[in-house]
Amino acid sequence: MAKPKRSSSSPVPPNLPPVAPNRVVSITAEDLLQASGKVKVVDCRSRSERRLSAIVDAITYNPPRFEVENPRKIPIVCVSWFGRRSLVAAYRLAKQGFTVYNLQGGMFAWQKQGYPTVKNT
Repeated sequence: MAKPKRSSSSPVPPNLPPVAPNRVVSITAEDLLQASGKVKVVDCRSRSERRLSAIVDAITYNPPRFEVENPRKIPIVCVSWFGRRSLVAAYRLAKQGFTVYNLQGGMFAWQKQGYPTVKNT
């Protein structure tokens, strides 16, 4: 049986589902952990929330500059505290042509699993 074609133009890590253009797919904390190094984690939380803890190597979401500074070929995982605010940012990025995932349950789910975090200053 032939593998289904991915509808996204970005290479997607094997453990993540394909994403159609202008769409966002939710993934679990475990999925993100397995895909680390193959996706860019974008933290959509406020500065004060990021100071408490953040996913290692996550970058801050700055809407006006993001499109200019980031290549579209790297899949993105948006993160907020519970996964709601990041979903808004994820759809915005998907409409700009990025392949985007949203971390289901956000940082709360990530920390609940005991996955690695850093404190930002």
